[in-house]
Amino acid sequence: MHPVLMLRLTRLLALVFCVLQGLLLAGSHRLLCRLGLSSPGAIHAYARLWFRSLLWVLNVRVRLDAGVLEHRGLIAANHTSWLDIPVLGAVLPTYFLSKAEVRDMPLVGWLADSGGTLFIHRGRHEQEEVRDRMQSRLGDGHFLTLFPEGTTGRGDRLRPFHPRLFAAAIETGVPVVPIAIHYRSDDPQDPKIPFEQEAFFTNIWRVLGIWRTDVEVRVLPALESAGMPRRALADQARSAIIRSLRLPSEPRVPDRPAPTPESLT
Repeated sequence: MHPVLMLRLTRLLALVFCVLQGLLLAGSHRLLCRLGLSSPGAIHAYARLWFRSLLWVLNVRVRLDAGVLEHRGLIAANHTSWLDIPVLGAVLPTYFLSKAEVRDMPLVGWLADSGGTLFIHRGRHEQEEVRDRMQSRLGDGHFLTLFPEGTTGRGDRLRPFHPRLFAAAIETGVPVVPIAIHYRSDDPQDPKIPFEQEAFFTNIWRVLGIWRTDVEVRVLPALESAGMPRRALADQARSAIIRSLRLPSEPRVPDRPAPTPESLT
């Protein structure tokens, strides 16, 4: 049997056990919360344990480069892969903002919901509701992570940031924390990590065949949000990440009157 195929099959089996572990941890947390024996915020400890188990299965090594990290804030990160979520969740106590479609994915959606992920639905009323929930999380002193590009990319450039959800940081007065995520695998030219225009499980199968992946998470200086226009704040966060990753800059896109869920993540 080919070594790469053997590696994939071995990891796939380990991944199944890892998912079962996640279901057990999430179910236990929900039960303890209902019994009054745990708090919703305790999910970060469960999530960090599970994310680290997942990264261990995939042999993903994370290096955190962080200065002084605020006790709360809106995290804005570049988005290359679905791995961005376990990578950040393994090193930071954060909630996530995601497209509503993720909630409908088998197992993944239930795990995300159990971890306190906020989901964006279509419709103005739903968008206002999720904005209120974002403000509540930030106001309670939590980190909340969003990927303002709205989708994943190849990692060789940064798409324009959509500014609308930066309003939650402005209205609660919490800082915006730009985070640059940089992947390095066996072959620097290898396109296996980026998740772009392909089926989710197709990308997982390719990632299972990468022997080792190194990831650097760079926590950049926080940006004050009070009194800032949303667009200016989004541009500042994007520029900070571009400089950190040494990526080419592109013109920003204009504001759109009718945002979709894809444009808000």
